[in-house]
Amino acid sequence: MLRILDRLLPDPPPPLVFEIGEGFLVGVRRTGAAVEARARRELPAGVMEISSSAAGIVDADSLRALLEEMLVELAPIPRPAAALFLPDAASRLTVLDFDALPSKREEVRSLIEFRLKKAVPFDIGAARMSYRLQNSRGAPSVLVAAAAGESVRPLEQLFAKLGLRLGFVSLASASMLNLVSAEEMTLVTKLGGSTMTMTAVDESAVRLVRSVEAPAEFETTESTLSEWVADMYPTFAYIEDRFGSPVARLLLAGFGEALEPAVDCFVREFGCPVEALRSANGVVGAEDAGIEGYLHAA
Repeated sequence: MLRILDRLLPDPPPPLVFEIGEGFLVGVRRTGAAVEARARRELPAGVMEISSSAAGIVDADSLRALLEEMLVELAPIPRPAAALFLPDAASRLTVLDFDALPSKREEVRSLIEFRLKKAVPFDIGAARMSYRLQNSRGAPSVLVAAAAGESVRPLEQLFAKLGLRLGFVSLASASMLNLVSAEEMTLVTKLGGSTMTMTAVDESAVRLVRSVEAPAEFETTESTLSEWVADMYPTFAYIEDRFGSPVARLLLAGFGEALEPAVDCFVREFGCPVEALRSANGVVGAEDAGIEGYLHAA
């Protein structure tokens, strides 16, 4: 298991965990890894704008009303602390490779910001960013999760108006990796809204993260399956060429009703074992990947 969140989990961890996605808001009240209550709301068009640069609040009053309804369902709330996971489409999860890294954390962060300055569509200096140092096959790298500061601050302020302290904010795909155990090259492919995120994990280190656009709504047709194969094939080829080992296993998250035909199709096309990513609560879906990863790391 990667334990992506080991250094980031507050002590004690918050009893409320929320996940925002394209068109939905999910929240749970938890005790340890056990979910005691769950609430879900549709996010109507015009409440939030989720783009490649930010997850911005457009209608704060409507979002606050939805959260107030959810808090009634999640009660009783033992402490006013919460964690929040942002959608992949509005954030960045990436791997940076280095020949060497400085020993001081502030120097590492400055180096990361320099590398990302022109690579992300938001001000990296003002971004909320966390990172994990990795060493795979003798080469240092850094797994970086970043979100625009202008996305996070209004959400913190909104939660504060509801009497909650939003003490932990991260990315759904970063949290999901806590569910992955991989000593051989494994590709985790997650569908979430209009984004397909592919993450290559090998020897318990993240080697590659790639996101592509995917249909926000899809039907399980041969055409759709062919589109997914076309989106994924370059990543399979790149992994084998770049890292010298083919994908040994493919894990799928967020495929919903398309899971079974997708598994059958991908086994034929890619020639490796294919299975659903699972948590203690079952198959990981498009709306709870961040939450499930967080609960698993608790």
